[in-house]
Parts: sequence; structure tokens; C-alpha cells
Amino acid sequence: MKAFQSIIIFFLLVGFLTACSENQNLNVFVKDPHIQYEGRFLFSDSSFVRLDYPGSRIRLAYNGTDINIKLKPNAGYYTVSIDGKEPVKFNSAECGADSLYRLSTGLKQGNHIVEVTLVSEGLFVKPEFYGFVLTPGSEVMPLSRKKHKIEFVGNSITCAYGVEAAKKEDTFNDSTSNFIKGYAALTAKAFDAEMMVVARSGIGVYRNFDDKPEGSERPMPVVYKNVLISEENTQWDFSRFVPDLLCLNLGTNDLSTTGYRLDLFEKAYRNFISQIRANYPSTKIVMLSGCMVQPGAGLEELRAILDRIALDLKNSGDNNIYRFDFAPHDGSLGYGADWHPSASQQKKMSSELVPFISSITGWTAE
Repeated sequence: MKAFQSIIIFFLLVGFLTACSENQNLNVFVKDPHIQYEGRFLFSDSSFVRLDYPGSRIRLAYNGTDINIKLKPNAGYYTVSIDGKEPVKFNSAECGADSLYRLSTGLKQGNHIVEVTLVSEGLFVKPEFYGFVLTPGSEVMPLSRKKHKIEFVGNSITCAYGVEAAKKEDTFNDSTSNFIKGYAALTAKAFDAEMMVVARSGIGVYRNFDDKPEGSERPMPVVYKNVLISEENTQWDFSRFVPDLLCLNLGTNDLSTTGYRLDLFEKAYRNFISQIRANYPSTKIVMLSGCMVQPGAGLEELRAILDRIALDLKNSGDNNIYRFDFAPHDGSLGYGADWHPSASQQKKMSSELVPFISSITGWTAE
């Protein structure tokens, strides 16, 4: 009799615990293997991860209804896309006191994929991600990786600096940047490719914007080895993401103001290509010239140097080096903040780059 009573009590307890769990939200913590990260993330501990670069993306597949995210408040702008729908931009300042932000409202019960992307630069605000919170009864699901991998290394053009500004006289503000509207995001989307983005406004190969002619202390080749641009004492593990294709769009800031030294620029660029090739022996590398260098001496010098480097590398046996020039923008498609490419110009840049990538990879664009 006692044994029978014990069995009844056991099943009642299990039922009670199950009912309780069904009425509780499901917390998906940052180290959950179901979360898929695209980009460079710094796992400080088990409770949160840091991210700096625009284009850093977090994906999750789950069965349930609505979903929330926990982010550091007042630390940048993001977009959310659910089930492949058009991304919606939001400000992390809208996160509540508990760091919670509602990503969806009124989703029907079923299988969903959520994709959250940092679309502003995180260097100074240092964004943090603490996990997802799902409605009671939800469960996380496996999510397959994308077929292609592209890495974008660049400056403000790659960051999509100021693409949502009303006029060229507007100055920089995180609120008008939107990586999703930039050529890099549009190009990756065209090939349904996983992204790695290492880009910062004002950065150069040897000389950051308007810095001394002898060069800068922290140009791209220096910060490239770190997980985050804001964390000098970290070391990125390049085996974690080996791209099929790398698009290198640097040089605009090096040559943007007077006083630059072409000899130092070329030397630094050659060394940086060697640095990249050491980490990615078989990756196709496309050396780009940006759209902001205007026709004239600067553009001719930049293209001549890149052509020379590419030819020398090909002659030395590297058959995975390519060159591509974006058409200089002329204002016909408008401007973003500080004379940067507008959203329309960024779209044009992607429309130029996508066919070229198809020609060298054989990939089919959507």
C-alpha cells in the first residue's frame, strides 16, 4: 500500500513539475549550441558575449510563438528578421530595465527562424548579448549552416555609414547607419552566404583617416588579429571561420587627405595580403577600390597600386587573387552622411559586385 502511495505521489510530483515548466519561459543562454553566430564574438563568460562589428549576426531556430532577446541597453542598433521576412531596425535603448526586447508579437505556433544583426558600429558602446527568452512550451531546434562563406574587410563604406541620413551635410550618427542596406550585406544575401565582417569607419591599411603621413598606430592590419576592435589583448582564432571568398575594400582613408605616402601604403597593403593569405591559403581574395575616391590622381594611384600587387601575386603563383573597382559615386543616387554612399548607391555597388563574384566562383545569385 505504501509502495502504491509512493508511486502515486511520484507521478503527481512529475506532473506538477511538468505543468510548472510548461508555464515558464524558456531561457536560451549564450552558449547554447543551437544559437548560430556569424562574425566575431567574444565570450567573456557563460552569461554574455561581446560584439563590435556591424554585420555580426545571431540566429536561432525554434518551435513556439513569440521570442524576446536580452541585450545591453543603449549599445547600438540592430535589425530583426523572422522567417526570412524584411528586416526591421530597432534601437537597443528600447530594451527594458531587465535588458529584454520583444522581437515579435502575435506569431503563430510553429517552427520559426529568428535572425538578429548588429547594424551600427560597436567600438565605443560595446554591445553585449545575453540570450533569448521564448514563450512557455517552446523548444529550440537545429539550424543548418549556410552553403557559402564571405568575409568583408573594410572601412565606413563596408559599415554602411550614414546610409539613412537625409543629406550629405549630416554628420555621423549611429541612428543613420544600417549595415543591412550596405553592399556587403546585400551581396551576402544575394548568395545566401554566411558573413564575417571586420570593418570600421575611418580605418586604413597604413594610415587611418587624416592621420599623419608616416602612418597610424592601429590601422586594419594591427586590429585584424583581435577578436574585437575594442579589445587589444584578444586573439582571433582564424580556424573558426575560413571564408570561400574575402572582399578587401581599403585604401580610401589612406589616400583621402593630403600628405599620404604611396610607398608606405603599398608596402602595408602587400604585407596585409600576406597576413590574410597565411590564415586563408585557398580563399579567393578580391582587392576592391571603393566608390568614394574620385577620378583623378588619387583614384589612378590607388588602382595602379592594387593592379600591380595583384599582378605580382599572380606571377608568383597565387591564382586566387582578383581585382575589382566600384564605379565612383557622382551624387546621381544621392549621398549619405558626410558624402558617403546612399542606400541607393550601396545597392548599385552590390549590383556591380554580385555578377563579378559569380564569374569567379560559379555561384548562382538569388
